[in-house]
Amino acid sequence: MRFSILAISFLYPLLFALINLPQSSVHGVDPLSYVCSSPDYSPNDAFASNMNQLFTSLFSTVPNSGYGGESLGQNSDRVHGLALCTSDVRDQRCKTCLEDAGREIRKRCPSNKRAIIWYDDCMLKYSNKKFFGSFDRHNKFYQCNPKKVCLHHRYDFTIARLVLLDLLMTGTRNNGNLYASHSVEIRSDSNDRIYGFSQCTRDISIDKCLTCLGRISSRLRHACFRRTGGKYLSGSCMVRYESYPFAYS
Repeated sequence: MRFSILAISFLYPLLFALINLPQSSVHGVDPLSYVCSSPDYSPNDAFASNMNQLFTSLFSTVPNSGYGGESLGQNSDRVHGLALCTSDVRDQRCKTCLEDAGREIRKRCPSNKRAIIWYDDCMLKYSNKKFFGSFDRHNKFYQCNPKKVCLHHRYDFTIARLVLLDLLMTGTRNNGNLYASHSVEIRSDSNDRIYGFSQCTRDISIDKCLTCLGRISSRLRHACFRRTGGKYLSGSCMVRYESYPFAYS
């Protein structure tokens, strides 16, 4: 018995440390999703060199503010890049996510002049075409929590989710950095809540941000209708909701 108690006392700090490691350290560097688009480039041409320099610059500056967009190069070798970390992620965790994204996007899209990659903590996008200020309607991805809403809670949960998504729209509109987080009580006679988060890239206007959030929120409601959580990510905005607190702190 004494041995078991000693073993548990030894293992508990280790288990706690593993649970609280940054996600990329625990789960590897597999992204949520990515999209590679033509045209192509050669790994040894000027576009590749410009892209590598651009990534280095973004990975250095973005962790402090959570967002950055830059362009580098001339004519057909010019590359435009954007990096975004979720509003609850900064500094080393943001930097680690972006560095993972940079390695993976080059591995999975090794010769494409346009690509985007998403993680829970960050997004990285580049293109040979200038996209700053434009609402990205093409790149998108969604994922639903596999857990279903209990039948007797379905109505209350649906109403709470509608209220939450509306609050996220309002909160994002009123935040200069274009993000919001809220939670809503599912039922007045319980402690159950639904938690949500929304964010836009800071290169687009508030009107375009709200248009983007409105579209993906509607699609998320339908795609994950009876699920306790879900996320919808695009190249310009993102929305997520869960039945548990998920923001990193």
